[in-house]
Amino acid sequence: MYGLLLQSAATYLKRQYGVEMYEQVCREANIPPSGFSIHNKYSEKIMTDMGRAASKITGDPLDSIMDSFGVEFVDFVGQFGYDRILKVLGRHMRDFLNGLDNLHEYLRFSYPKLKPPSFFVNDETKNGLTLTYRYCDV
Repeated sequence: MYGLLLQSAATYLKRQYGVEMYEQVCREANIPPSGFSIHNKYSEKIMTDMGRAASKITGDPLDSIMDSFGVEFVDFVGQFGYDRILKVLGRHMRDFLNGLDNLHEYLRFSYPKLKPPSFFVNDETKNGLTLTYRYCDV
């Protein structure tokens, strides 16, 4: 996992709960409080460890914290210009999700070791959609 995702989560925790709480999370999760380099690769485990530690310390549900990490990420990447790319992926959720593979292909220029998941919408109804999510760490 690239530091871009982790730094986004760290930014969320600091903004939502304060720097002192973020430092508690770092101690609990055994991660450095100094932050993450956005172009460096880190263990996939760190994001979950951050979420679990934040949940334990704040009492907020882990699912809620992890969801907030995702919401923050969309805002966070805007400062790097990726918000413009996100806007052109599609007007509807189906189009957006189907376009994520193209976004990941574009990001390979900045993140050459990127191993992104693949998304494909199989079915869509007025009540929701069925998404195929594939991740291969080969």
